[in-house]
Amino acid sequence: MSAAKTDPGQTPAGAALRKRAEEQAGAIDRPSSANQTPEEARRALHELRVHQIELEMQNEELRRMQGALEALKARYFDLYDLAPVGYCVVSEQGLILEANLTAGTILGEEKRALVKKPITRFILPEDQDLYYRRRKSLFETGKPQECELRMLKPDGAFFWAHLTATAARSEKGAPVCRLVLNDITESKRKEDALRESELKLQMTIDEAPICVSMVGLDKKFLKCNRAFCSFLGYDEEEMKQKTIADITFAEDAEIGMADLRAITAGEKKSSIVQKRYVRKDGAVVWGEVTINLIKNSQGQPMYFLPIIQDITERKKNEKIVQASLKEKEILLQEIHHRVKNNMQVISSLMNLQAESVTDKDARRFLKEGQLRIRAIAYVHEKLYHSRDFSRIDFADYVRSLVDHLFHFFQIGTGHIRLESELDEVDLDITTAVPCGILLTELLTNALKYAFPAGRDGVLEVRLQRKKDGTLVLRVADDGVGFPDSVDIHQAQSFGFQIINALIGQLNGTIELDRKNGTAFTVIFREPENK
Repeated sequence: MSAAKTDPGQTPAGAALRKRAEEQAGAIDRPSSANQTPEEARRALHELRVHQIELEMQNEELRRMQGALEALKARYFDLYDLAPVGYCVVSEQGLILEANLTAGTILGEEKRALVKKPITRFILPEDQDLYYRRRKSLFETGKPQECELRMLKPDGAFFWAHLTATAARSEKGAPVCRLVLNDITESKRKEDALRESELKLQMTIDEAPICVSMVGLDKKFLKCNRAFCSFLGYDEEEMKQKTIADITFAEDAEIGMADLRAITAGEKKSSIVQKRYVRKDGAVVWGEVTINLIKNSQGQPMYFLPIIQDITERKKNEKIVQASLKEKEILLQEIHHRVKNNMQVISSLMNLQAESVTDKDARRFLKEGQLRIRAIAYVHEKLYHSRDFSRIDFADYVRSLVDHLFHFFQIGTGHIRLESELDEVDLDITTAVPCGILLTELLTNALKYAFPAGRDGVLEVRLQRKKDGTLVLRVADDGVGFPDSVDIHQAQSFGFQIINALIGQLNGTIELDRKNGTAFTVIFREPENK
């Protein structure tokens, strides 16, 4: 009886259990034995009942704990055996004491078969020294160790593994190594492929005929290829001590800097500029530099990638060409100037000759010839003042020519009103000269014959370029009209012979409209490949 009182009830949990049992037992009255009083019998029965209930409660608690242990075991299986990495416990002597399912899968054997086997059996012989050094350091210092080495499977195939080892104690207190294994073969393959790709890229860049470099965000050079070093006369280590400003010609220091800031800020993707650089020997060279910004996978700027093409020779040739063009421009300008002056001299001589001639027809011929020469002189005058010595602004030419003819025929304001509509048209000199003479003939004809005896009227001049490139020149008046008896294509007059010759030279056509006065329409096209 005394044993029942001192067994579980001596602990706090036992005391609580007994109290709960007493509450369930309650008071039980039983008949007393011959040697016990009724009171003693009741107490004995009560003690037995309480003890029985205590045992039942203990059994229930044991069953609950057993269920919890089963749950923990299942959880342990999920967390340990089915972990995505391999776990092993290795003795100080290098024997595998315990392994999870993943370790067995990685090493190619069932986990039970791994127990008692040396871990070195699964390590490539060439890499075992590395393992031994890491294991020795682990047990001597207690500090975790990591390494990457090649491991073997039973079929002889090897794979790359990353090992992480930590020191621990077994249940018996012996030092052990807890080993975490990760198969990194695929990542190693990708690393090797990336390394090979980078090596090929580096070789390509180094052998590239153009200058390629990497420049940090602080504008210091990180790497330069051979062409770049040759371009500036430095070796790569010397270039790594330089910044962009150090190699840039002082007057060109700000060229491209605004673009660099804009590229860094994401406002521009790239920049192309031409600037001068200073070589190690002090010589100045020209480069056309294309700058791009390289970013990491998160979109953060890493470095600039300038690519420079040596254009020093091109710049020298450009100067030679520009000097040659300047000389030719001056020569052409002088030619046009002299032609214009000579034409004016001829015009003046013809004017003097006309003044001394008494025959009216002869004087008229000289005056008309003077107008034709003046029309040619105007072309060269426009070319003399033009930037392009092969083409002139024909609309401007027409305005000047009309003003001259009005002045020549002494036509004041109010007598003949001019209406003009001129498209901006540039003509080659080979087209402008015949077109100018043709216009002179048509205008002269209108001013001489359309408005006799001071008759008022309107003179219309129009120049239009169609969408297909065709040019339309129209000279019209509302004067007395053109005689019906005259066929302009068969006319014997010197003026119309010139007009028809010029139309043929322009490969054009001329049309005459006699309604409401006289209207000549000339249609032609400027020759191609001029």
